[in-house]
Amino acid sequence: MERPDGMFRLNQPLHRAVSQFVRRPDSIPCVALVDKLAYTCLRCVPRFIMALALSDIANIVSTARFDELIGELEGSFFDAKGQPYRFDEGMDAKREYAKDVASFANADGGYIVIGLATRVAGLSAGDEVAEVRPIASQYFNVDQYRKILEEWLFPQPLGIDIRFIPFGPDPEKGILVVYVPQQNERSKPFLITRTLADKKSTDLLVGFVERRLDYTAARSVVEIHHALRTGFNLERELLGRIENLELLLNRHFSVTQETENAGQASSRLQERILRLIEDAKG
Repeated sequence: MERPDGMFRLNQPLHRAVSQFVRRPDSIPCVALVDKLAYTCLRCVPRFIMALALSDIANIVSTARFDELIGELEGSFFDAKGQPYRFDEGMDAKREYAKDVASFANADGGYIVIGLATRVAGLSAGDEVAEVRPIASQYFNVDQYRKILEEWLFPQPLGIDIRFIPFGPDPEKGILVVYVPQQNERSKPFLITRTLADKKSTDLLVGFVERRLDYTAARSVVEIHHALRTGFNLERELLGRIENLELLLNRHFSVTQETENAGQASSRLQERILRLIEDAKG
């Protein structure tokens, strides 16, 4: 259990076990030293190993226990935002939002939780949740959040759940949660795409991002080109094999049909010969 001073206090059985190794000359357990040892041991464990699982986050969100996220690191399934996306300030915020959703859709799913202030983690790489900051509901337009995804992502990820959850003493304030479920592998990749047109030209923006640990990784143009080239080459190879298979099947059925036709012709000839012999006898 963590104390207000940042130290960790062991539970009673574990405290007694550790205290046997750390005693004063008068055999009285040195509580402060035991606590410090516990604190050091816990801090030596890499925090990324203890990142929340998707089921843990789902349980916290479903019961609105957002205070339990304080001190937790951002990770593969969890992205914390202190402020809502500023969609009214231009396209950058819309692109950022689409990028965050696409990164989870291209990975294993996850949660974007808006209303959690973060800070740089002291002894671990990445950011951790510092405090819960409920935001007024007027800054969240769920329909707008959905529409932006329709405009910026292709194909559309399925099952996206966007909801405002009241939290705190003010019923008009709360937390916005965007849940991206794990997607079918056959639907991937989910691309960020946007057509920009004016009177003189039309530009097409395309991007591919993926969630990796606690950050969003964007594929470079070289990686995208390699993926496209590999896909096109594989498609051509498969189409070529299918065409060859069709030719083999056509040949097989043609030979079979010719054999059947020859057999039928032979049977008809034999029937005619037999009829002629019968007529001659008569």
